[in-house]
Amino acid sequence: MVRACPACSKNARSPNKEFTSWKKSTRPFERFVVESMGFSTQQTILALKSIFSSERIPEVTVSDNGPQIASSIFSDFCVGMGIEHLFALPHHPESNGLAERFVQTFKRSVSKSMDDVDSIDNTVFNFLISYRFTPGIDGKCPSELFHGRKMRNILAKTFSRPIHTNYNHVKFNPGEPVWVRLYGKYPSWVEGEVVKANGRRVYIVKFPEGETIRHLKSTQVSNDFKQQYKGR
Repeated sequence: MVRACPACSKNARSPNKEFTSWKKSTRPFERFVVESMGFSTQQTILALKSIFSSERIPEVTVSDNGPQIASSIFSDFCVGMGIEHLFALPHHPESNGLAERFVQTFKRSVSKSMDDVDSIDNTVFNFLISYRFTPGIDGKCPSELFHGRKMRNILAKTFSRPIHTNYNHVKFNPGEPVWVRLYGKYPSWVEGEVVKANGRRVYIVKFPEGETIRHLKSTQVSNDFKQQYKGR
């Protein structure tokens, strides 16, 4: 009855919004979101050409309904590039939620960082460095997810630590007792004695049946006749 009443329909509240998610992308740059911020159509196209030439041409572009984006020139650009152009719903910014949220984050961060000394270009640069290299809830930053590799940033130099490739490396001395594995024989492990080094971790080892070359680890030190070795 209410639905059939013209007066009720004219004065009714807006219906509850039904939210749907975008289809999950299967590869980087499959869907590209554009948020117009005062640039002309030609300026926007030149900026997109620069991005597409260094990354890839997306299959889909999503934008608001700004005049520079909704123009026939921009439509022809998308057709020529083989890009499907989708528009967010007018007066429904949540339909382009990720872009709208980024714009809010960008404006808030830049306004907090701006001062009379620093330039807008430097402020934007610092914001992008922080944003692109900050890990998300999955532990990966946007740049890593996009490029598929870890990216070096300013903090990498501050917190980097040298990698020790010789960690727990034990040096064996000539005459030191060790365990040697004899493949295909029983017993498979016999006690031997280091003759000399034949590389960083490779040694010539003497045992009752002859000599062999083996890669030795710290766990192969023979404790059974260590006292005999120390008493030499």
